Amino acid sequence: MTGNKKFFLSAVSSEFASYRSLLAGDLRRPNLDVAVQEDFAVLGRVRKKGGGKRG
Repeated sequence: MTGNKKFFLSAVSSEFASYRSLLAGDLRRPNLDVAVQEDFAVLGRVRKKGGGKRG
């Protein structure tokens, strides 16, 4: 495990994916690990109150 600082960059809407990618590229440094929401696998959906699905 590295001693790097960790930074998670998120913007909920998929329409901001290109901005997340550009910003993450600008933020990456040898001592800073930048992760964006696309780096994580979607394993399922979360149920909202009332039985509907969100996701």
